[in-house]
Amino acid sequence: MAMISNACRFENSGPWIHSSSQHHDSYDEGATNSKIEHVRNGSAPISCARIREMGFTGCPSGGCRKPNGQPTAAPAGLYGWMFQRQLNAEETATDALPEEYDVPGGYKVNPNGVFKVGEAKDGEPTYLKLASRIDVTALTRDLESSNWGTELRFTDPDGVVKTWALPRELLASNGESYRASLLRMGVAIEPSKLAKEGLSAYLIAATPESRARSVAQPGWSNGLFVLPNAIYGQSNQRMVFQTRDPEEIKRFSQAGTLESWKTHVAGPCQGNSRAVTSICIGLAPPLLSLIGEDNGGFHLRGDSSTGKTVCLAVGASVWGSRQLIRTWNMTTNGFESVATMHNDLLLPLDELGQADGKAAGEAAYMLGNGQGKSRADRNGDARTAKRFRNLVLSSGEKSLADMMQQTGHTTMAGQEIRMVEISADAGCGFGIFENIHGAERSQVFAEGLRAAVTEHHGTAGRAFVEILANAELQPRLVETVKALIERFVEKYVPNDATGQVGRVGRRFGLVAAAGELSIELGILPWPAGEATAAAVKCFESWIEQRGGTGNQEETKTVAQVRRFIELNGESRFTSCADGIDKNSAGKTINRAGFRRATLDDRTEYFIFPEAYRTEVCAGLNPTAATKILVSQGLLAVNGAGKPQVDMRLPGVGKMKIYHLKPEIMGGRSQEPIATPGLMD
Repeated sequence: MAMISNACRFENSGPWIHSSSQHHDSYDEGATNSKIEHVRNGSAPISCARIREMGFTGCPSGGCRKPNGQPTAAPAGLYGWMFQRQLNAEETATDALPEEYDVPGGYKVNPNGVFKVGEAKDGEPTYLKLASRIDVTALTRDLESSNWGTELRFTDPDGVVKTWALPRELLASNGESYRASLLRMGVAIEPSKLAKEGLSAYLIAATPESRARSVAQPGWSNGLFVLPNAIYGQSNQRMVFQTRDPEEIKRFSQAGTLESWKTHVAGPCQGNSRAVTSICIGLAPPLLSLIGEDNGGFHLRGDSSTGKTVCLAVGASVWGSRQLIRTWNMTTNGFESVATMHNDLLLPLDELGQADGKAAGEAAYMLGNGQGKSRADRNGDARTAKRFRNLVLSSGEKSLADMMQQTGHTTMAGQEIRMVEISADAGCGFGIFENIHGAERSQVFAEGLRAAVTEHHGTAGRAFVEILANAELQPRLVETVKALIERFVEKYVPNDATGQVGRVGRRFGLVAAAGELSIELGILPWPAGEATAAAVKCFESWIEQRGGTGNQEETKTVAQVRRFIELNGESRFTSCADGIDKNSAGKTINRAGFRRATLDDRTEYFIFPEAYRTEVCAGLNPTAATKILVSQGLLAVNGAGKPQVDMRLPGVGKMKIYHLKPEIMGGRSQEPIATPGLMD
């Protein structure tokens, strides 16, 4: 009623009111007409003050403003909304299209379809039907007046009106891809070759005067937040989402209301650190560019049936249906396209175990860097690399390191901090959950959540960005988020932690901040502090998984060298004593060097340079690895401080080798005891 009382102040607002009321379950055309008539016969507009008296909250600080910046008494931004609706109607004028009209180039559009008008026979023109009716309602282009497109409107066989901003570049090829998309959406296209070619020619020839600005990926654009099926914020231009694959739009669907999502999805997640964190990870991506934080990912690792995929579905429900969840089994090109489609949004990835290990490692780097590969076009010219900002929520029974080791590759710390690992076992006997809220079993609780996200999704993220896109509120919200992150880092990141731990701590701080801000805004139904407590538990799980807060490159380097010795100590290192070869059992196969017992019954190793670089340091930077080993007192240096020492080896003679001390296998640090005749 508040909306109607104010919308009626606009001339010819009846159709607007009806179209904006139809999504309400209680909508009734006759009752709405009665309310409109009642208001127009003398009822006063409902003011902001009256709305607050009725118990509604969420009005912008300082009141709403007109497009010119002046304050207005219309509630909840209604004036700006009505202005935008009026602007849209004026720009597209789709409702004003006549029932039948001609398009330059010899085309006719009428209720029966689109036709190519041919030469007259027997005094009558001939008509070749191209497709069911498709209206070209506007030409689109981006903010740089490039990437032109054609906005189409058509009706499917069930009577559902659909629109698609089609990139015009698709019309340059044989048109197979765009025709397939139109067929999937319900357009009937004639099968003849002439009809197919004629349809492309019609879409090129149709050039209406109406214009709209296009955006090719979701996320922030010129102060607006763009979703494939909604745009938030105010602009003096009409914006449309332009995509090569309109089917992608369906993934960002809505079901239920924000209140029903809070009741049936977010509410039961309270007290479950992994589920709460998943929702907060879902809300956090729109903040990345606003506060200047990097991309990153979170990987829920655990056995099957622990509830990992349910947490992915819960996180995805912030923006849309479970169709938003992708799998790791993609090519590099696939990752780039999907990441671009999830710009400033959550990217949920399921089943890491399905991916190729090397490809998964490359994807982790790419997603963390926020930029795809540079490529050349057909002419050899460099194409602009795709860029994207997002947070990844992943799941799998294996870690990224496990996957890469299976293919003979080693994960670098940079890859692992881009995709931080959280144990999917919360340690309470309920798999990934700590509190199943009275359910008979954790599986029953998980099934309840899985069913809930099917019925209730896609509303929380929209509510969040609608507030973030408010130009008046945004600066204060950004400062609040920054302060919450700093508070998290100061309180929960150990003072002696390495920079890697600090970076990951900031990422968890961002997740906690997104949750706490959403709690304050009424988007999440939890008490204050719930999001932070959950993020802290997951952060601590990651620290435990990685083995502490030290430098991960150093830890991994030492572990890899130690593993090489553990696997090859007896078989690939020839035993020496007093300069005599004691390898009485036969020749050492694929010898990597020599080994020698010290007086305290430990073993030191002398490694050939080539074996050291290509095998011991496989997958590592040998120079960096050597510095780490020397700094930890595990690799001997010569008198000049160089890591290779001169030695005379049995059957080999004098050469430069790498002298690995016994401490590589653990134990107290001491200088090795030299054996006469071996070391100069």
